[in-house]
Amino acid sequence: MLPNTLTRKATAMEVMMSCFDDAVLIDHLSCDNTAYPASSLRAAHRTMQVHLECLVGQCPAKSAAHRALEEAGRLTPDSGRQRH
Repeated sequence: MLPNTLTRKATAMEVMMSCFDDAVLIDHLSCDNTAYPASSLRAAHRTMQVHLECLVGQCPAKSAAHRALEEAGRLTPDSGRQRH
């Protein structure tokens, strides 16, 4: 039987932490960083995962990621929700 740490899936945060050193990671996680989410679709997806609790329109990073994914056709807004 494998240890519990090997059998569970890694969280988005754990995956990101394995890819970057601490200083770069903190900069990429900042709500004020709009350059990273727009740098690639992968970065935009990661930003949406990390900023799950943030709101589009209030968090600059999540807003930039949302815009990049929408422009690339990778995000279809939920038609059942109204945006203000």
